[in-house]
Amino acid sequence: MSRVQLRLARSLEEFFFAAPGTPSEDPLVVSVRRDAAGTRRFIASVGTFGAYMGALTCVVCSTFLALTWDACGCYDRPLRWWVLLYVILQACQLPMRVVLVAGLRNAESSGRSAEAFLTSLTASRAWQIGGVLGRLMYTWQVLGALWWLGAESCPSCPGIPKLMAAVLLTTALRAAVVFTASRWLARSRQQDRRGRARSEAFPEEEFPAVVSATPQQIEALPCVKFARSKCPGFCTSCSICLSDFDDGETLKKLPCGHLFHDDCVASWLQRNKRCPLCVRAIDDHCKTS
Repeated sequence: MSRVQLRLARSLEEFFFAAPGTPSEDPLVVSVRRDAAGTRRFIASVGTFGAYMGALTCVVCSTFLALTWDACGCYDRPLRWWVLLYVILQACQLPMRVVLVAGLRNAESSGRSAEAFLTSLTASRAWQIGGVLGRLMYTWQVLGALWWLGAESCPSCPGIPKLMAAVLLTTALRAAVVFTASRWLARSRQQDRRGRARSEAFPEEEFPAVVSATPQQIEALPCVKFARSKCPGFCTSCSICLSDFDDGETLKKLPCGHLFHDDCVASWLQRNKRCPLCVRAIDDHCKTS
């Protein structure tokens, strides 16, 4: 690269990115700290949509003005000047949108922190100027809507009111996309918070995976004769079918000591090898012996 190109590249980098260590509390930075993956998806969707719509709007409006500039001067409102300044504002915002989307994607692929990238970008002069342009764009759109509503018809250029209506419609569509993506991000964060709270309250090791017992394990369980006199008030009913045991009835005894009807516990263990009462696996005794 030549000296001029290097100087230009350095100037652009200083314009779009702040010096390392420059703090920023922009909402995007705060968002990426809370949910890096969700914020990246939000920026990718909203930023990409905004960049494509902005570029398309600039091309369509510029072509229309180039073909009908003189004919559109018959309106009592300066509609053609409104469209021209709108195109200029859109074109000025396009580079920042492209840098935001493409830069974040490159930072992710190169292993750079998304928070570090967004902090440097949002603390730059380009981002500050973009904020001013955004507020100016909003004011200009409100003014354009008022002019569009109050403009009289012009036979020599009937297309510019339709063009302005389409431009204002794309603005509303862009706002709808931002709102939808924001709601999705907020809902995703809420679900993540609930998942983390559930994981902290109920650790995974307290709820092991459900594994069925083998037929050999079920068959190997000992059978005992129930005697109510030997267990008064304790384990006198099957906790699976909730029926009381009868004296002399043959029951299955699990390694943990709990008793169940033969058919009941066999059906249960075919789905889950853990005791319905104490959640101890029937093969735990083999591991500890």
